[in-house]
Formats: sequence, structure tokens, C-alpha cells
Amino acid sequence: PYACAAITSQGKFSFQYGYVEVSARFDSANGMWPAIWLLSDNGGTWPAGGEIDIMEHLNRDPDIHQTIHYNNSSGNRTSQTANPEYGALYGWHKFGMLWTEYCIKMYLDDKEIASFSSNSSNWPFDDEGNEFYLILSNQIGGDWVGNTMTPNGINNTYDANGNLASTSGKNFSIDYVRVYQIPEPSSFGMLLGASVLALSALRRRRK
Repeated sequence: PYACAAITSQGKFSFQYGYVEVSARFDSANGMWPAIWLLSDNGGTWPAGGEIDIMEHLNRDPDIHQTIHYNNSSGNRTSQTANPEYGALYGWHKFGMLWTEYCIKMYLDDKEIASFSSNSSNWPFDDEGNEFYLILSNQIGGDWVGNTMTPNGINNTYDANGNLASTSGKNFSIDYVRVYQIPEPSSFGMLLGASVLALSALRRRRK
């Protein structure tokens, strides 16, 4: 028997600011909880360092959840969330998140769903050096998602080895994960300036 499966980049890759895009698909079954999310690598205990949930799906609901968690000005956990309708659109979809110094934006199939910005003195997402690592997980059961049951309400059955007798509705598949990092403003300005100078020189030579 198992309770959760996950792949994480902790200790291997973390970043601050950029665009994340994951192409994924999952089936519908009560009690299954696929998620694409990020945690702070060095921002202190949760939720002070922050959490970014690009996609969470309680596989009994028509919506997905796109949420950020952090401490409010009183030091208690607070959240900003969007719940775009996912409905019966099972199949491959793109889940995205743009993270800049000023805001965090969520996307579903290239469509902007929500934009979150600081409303707390404890907003951790623009703290210098607060890098995050990526997690792809598929939790089974829990207080939020509920008991693991098939869509028709019949409890799942297990074989003699303790494995689920049926895998229908239990799959969480990933096609790709892409992370595009945003250069520092000074570096970007230097790069843009160098490009303009090179283009000007080229035009002069052509004359």
C-alpha cells in the first residue's frame, strides 16, 4: 500500500522569478489529488517562505485550484486563490505560472486566469534569494480531498499484494516541464543595449 507519489527538484534545481509550464493530464476519481506546486528552498518554516500551487485538482470537483500561501501581516497563514473551471476537459492541458518581482500570474492553456500581488508586509515571493523548487505529486486521500472512492461511490478494492485492483481514474501523467528564467534587469538592459549597438553597426556597414 502507498499514500503518495512525488517527484521533486529539491537539492537539484531551484530558482526565483521566471515562467513555469507543465503539460499534464489526469483522470477523475474521488480521493485522488494531483498537484503541480513549488516550495521555498530557504525561506524558513512553512508558510513563511511561501508556497505556489500552479495546479491542484481534487478529482471529484469541476474546478482546479491555483493558489499562493504565505503569512499575513499578523503572522498567520493567508492565501490568494483562483478556481478556473476544469470540468470534463480531461486530456492534455498546459498549466502555467509567471513569477516576477511584482506579481504572480496563473495560466490554463495559455489563458491568464489570475494575477496575485503583495497585500502583506510578510509577502515572501520578492525576498532576495528566496528560491523555490518544483514538486509534482499525486496524493491519495486526506482531509481536503476525502476518502479514495470510485466516481460511482464504491470503495476501491485491493489485490492480494495490497495494490489497487483497478488503476482507472488513478493516473497523473506529465508530458513535459519547462522553466524559463527571467534575466536580471541590469543583465537584460546590457543585452538589449549590445544588440542595438550591433544592429546599428551592421546598418552602417551596409550603407
